[in-house]
Amino acid sequence: MSKFPGIFMTFIVALATSFLSVSYFSKQNHETDRKNAYERILDKGVLRCGYYVFPPALSIDPNTKEKTGFAVDITNEIAKKLHLKVEWTEEVTFGTMMPALQANHFDAICTPVWVNAAQGREVEYTRDLFYTPIVAVARQEDMRFKDTNSFNSPSITLATMDGEITSAIAADDFPQAKTLAVPNNSDLSVLFTNVKNKKADVTFTDLNALERFNKNNDNALKNITPDYPVRIFPFTLAVQKGEFELLSHLNYTITEMLYSGQIERIVRKHEIYPNSYLYISTPYRVDSLRK
Repeated sequence: MSKFPGIFMTFIVALATSFLSVSYFSKQNHETDRKNAYERILDKGVLRCGYYVFPPALSIDPNTKEKTGFAVDITNEIAKKLHLKVEWTEEVTFGTMMPALQANHFDAICTPVWVNAAQGREVEYTRDLFYTPIVAVARQEDMRFKDTNSFNSPSITLATMDGEITSAIAADDFPQAKTLAVPNNSDLSVLFTNVKNKKADVTFTDLNALERFNKNNDNALKNITPDYPVRIFPFTLAVQKGEFELLSHLNYTITEMLYSGQIERIVRKHEIYPNSYLYISTPYRVDSLRK
């Protein structure tokens, strides 16, 4: 008797089983893909964070690998209030953090970032956590600069980073100056080094970054706009474009932390340069509570 019918039936059963398995897992994957970021976070109980290393926001101990800084403390407190665990998933640079977020490597950029209109096309920013003044920086011995107009000149070179806020400031506010740009995956200290080594004349930064550089470089640079900053930028967290449910829950939690004074207390503990940040006032009058 021919074995063909038995072999044929075995083949048909195997094929049907394979088809059903593929259909099941495809359906499961499709259901997973349809979930938004907040639903995925609730399912796993984990907030996956992308982060960049930049004290005092975030530092990593070279021996223990422990992460510290105001970004760590703020994120841990947000996760605690939302009953989540934090997973510090991927270290990024200023050049890689937005593509990595869009590629779903993590749920949020948890080291606070400055709001940037160009990057805002790619991400959603949370409400402001606090603000940082951006100042102009030059060499200590350079006495040419009396005000910002004095470096809006073709004779002046500005140290900038591609796609980062320094390049936006240079283009918007000082279009007559030349620029010496570095790629956006460079360390920000390269901007300071280019000024120190006379490759450029001026760059733009916050006071904590200036203080940190000067401590390791014999106080080589100075703030040449001490009376009025070049810009004021808000620090925020960032999530993928369109992830409004996750964004709203982060905002509710940030609001609670702002009004309790928790964010200011956390950040002040980590300031390198005292009183270098600007904090958000509560949106009410105390005397109204006494009526």
